[in-house]
Amino acid sequence: MVLPQHDGGLYVFDLDAQQPTWSLFLGVAAQEGAFPADFYAGPCAAQTPIFASPAIAPDGTVVVGTGEGYVFRITDRS
Repeated sequence: MVLPQHDGGLYVFDLDAQQPTWSLFLGVAAQEGAFPADFYAGPCAAQTPIFASPAIAPDGTVVVGTGEGYVFRITDRS
């Protein structure tokens, strides 16, 4: 399950294991996917909302847009 958040984070969960698999911050380009150090300082501390559910292609590629106007294509590096 891929869960976008209004805080700019994209989270992937393994529903069978009931645990997060990975997460990615899509807020600030300079962060290169890393969550900011003060990310958990308060609700919606990041200013890059994700408004809609991502599209997931048959090969697992995730495509999602952010409130900053960017569209991200996320694939497995392996």
